[in-house]
Amino acid sequence: MMKRQSNCRFFLFWFRMNWGEKKILVLKEPCLDDSEKLYEAIRKMPLFENGFENRFALMSYRQFCSMGIPRMLDEGKGINLKPGHVPQTYFFLWDDDKVVGLFKVRHYLNEVLREE
Repeated sequence: MMKRQSNCRFFLFWFRMNWGEKKILVLKEPCLDDSEKLYEAIRKMPLFENGFENRFALMSYRQFCSMGIPRMLDEGKGINLKPGHVPQTYFFLWDDDKVVGLFKVRHYLNEVLREE
């Protein structure tokens, strides 16, 4: 059986652990191919922590797939942003087949963000 090609954008990172073991971590943009694991990870993240707002944690799985993931992708393209918000790209950090982190990379800073 042929494995389906994913349409997700990703970046690979190689590094060595202290004891010499090689490790690969992957940064991937959200996509529907990974929706179950992304949803599981988002649900475990706090609603508010260190200035991070998790607007997706209270969504149902269906809402996350139909509205949450598209919203994340739109924010990276600067589509339908709230006034005063800047585009930001979401990247999930993967260790093998487990999501271990989330990065939100802002494309630039506005005056409000520069003052924070």
